[in-house]
Amino acid sequence: MPTKEQEEQPLQDCVLCDTSLPGVLALKTKDICIRCKKPFCTLHTSTFSPRYCNYCLSDITLLQDKFEKVTEHHVRLKDGREELLRVKHSCRHLRLDGPDYVWYVAKVQSVTDDELTLLLEFHRSIVSQLETDSDTRKIRAFQAVYQNPDGRTVVSTRTTQTKKTTETKVTRTPKVKAAPTLEETLRKNNPTLSEKQIQQMLKIMQGA
Repeated sequence: MPTKEQEEQPLQDCVLCDTSLPGVLALKTKDICIRCKKPFCTLHTSTFSPRYCNYCLSDITLLQDKFEKVTEHHVRLKDGREELLRVKHSCRHLRLDGPDYVWYVAKVQSVTDDELTLLLEFHRSIVSQLETDSDTRKIRAFQAVYQNPDGRTVVSTRTTQTKKTTETKVTRTPKVKAAPTLEETLRKNNPTLSEKQIQQMLKIMQGA
């Protein structure tokens, strides 16, 4: 939902639309990037925040540091002999980097207390929505592998050679629950917020 300021300002050409290509016209928009102060259309909105264009907030990199460690344990067997057991441990550390990430961190440090609270609740609700979408995609991927095209549950059969019997294992497919709406997620995860704060967060998340 556009703000009052956005409704009052005239339509402008998106500065990121490539009009040098034949037959391509710049899209009209009222959205102004809060970093470069230039108009941008929905096709050039930043993936990380709807208030920025993808030129000002896109250079963010996810770095992964992998660590491995091998520990040795002396295990005494029942017959009295000792055996060396090696156990391998591994983990990874994720961190963000990039010029736009560094700029955004500095930007957050300069906001007011009220703006900081709003940003915190906004990103908390976004994380909750992302986790819900991630779980839904995992369930759908599971269904695509373990379910027939006609929707029947897959039944896997194996025969044991010793007893010459057949064991049937039925894999139950979990049901996919409909993902909650953005407003429902906000109200569920933030019961202490007022109606005005919820509406403000909805405007930000919807590109207001």
